[in-house]
Amino acid sequence: KENGSWQKSQSVSNSINTDYNEGACAVSADGRTMILTICEGRQTYGNCDLFISKLEEGDWTSPKNLGRQVNSPFWDSQPSLSADGKTIFFSSNRSGGYGKRDIWMTESENGEWSIPIILG
Repeated sequence: KENGSWQKSQSVSNSINTDYNEGACAVSADGRTMILTICEGRQTYGNCDLFISKLEEGDWTSPKNLGRQVNSPFWDSQPSLSADGKTIFFSSNRSGGYGKRDIWMTESENGEWSIPIILG
């Protein structure tokens, strides 16, 4: 916003934005890690998956799928990233939930993400 008016939107990066369906994202407190939702145009395991991208040399890297360890054959989306960048909270309609879209959590240790647990 400048002088009370919103500026024209700009693409965050050609590595991130494509003609396909990229959705909600979360950015780490230091601004160097992005967890984003991608629903088509890249290798996914379900309807929508969570991907990670890093800010390197002024641009975002090509998003990398967080893999089957985190993603399910269902809808995994709406990520929120903890301030330390080691915990992702997200919504999913995967089996084992209590409702249609429950909140799940995965944690990173040494760069590996844990199997998500439901926060029911």
